[in-house]
Amino acid sequence: MGKEISTSEPHLGIEGRFSLGYCLSRALINGRLRIRDFSNDSVKDPTTRQLMRKIKFVAQEQDRRNGVFGFQEIILKMNDGNIYSCKVEHPRGEPQNPQTPEELEAKYRDCAETAHYDDKRASQIQNLVLDLENVGDVSQVTAWIGA
Repeated sequence: MGKEISTSEPHLGIEGRFSLGYCLSRALINGRLRIRDFSNDSVKDPTTRQLMRKIKFVAQEQDRRNGVFGFQEIILKMNDGNIYSCKVEHPRGEPQNPQTPEELEAKYRDCAETAHYDDKRASQIQNLVLDLENVGDVSQVTAWIGA
């Protein structure tokens, strides 16, 4: 058995990015994490905070055959006795487990929406960046990003 680890609740959006309990709770509630989950208001969500208080973290010793970071595993033990688990050898987006083009675009669109870009502007920036090697002047890209 591993050693239980104490955690603290985030009070600011930036702290939520570094809180495993917060990230796990938001992902369980919403089915995924989005950029807006890391706003100052989102980290104060009462449902999320209530779920966070039910989570216990236990550090397990790992072998390092898969690299220095090892794997990540989540085990949920429910009050009704059911156990659910998920083990990830390499996080999504790492070279060993790359995102699909559709996942990458969805992530970009989430960022663009958070930056309040309308669809036309977001598409123009995306097209320029995806064809960056053919852009004659990088100010074309920065003009769209900063406009």
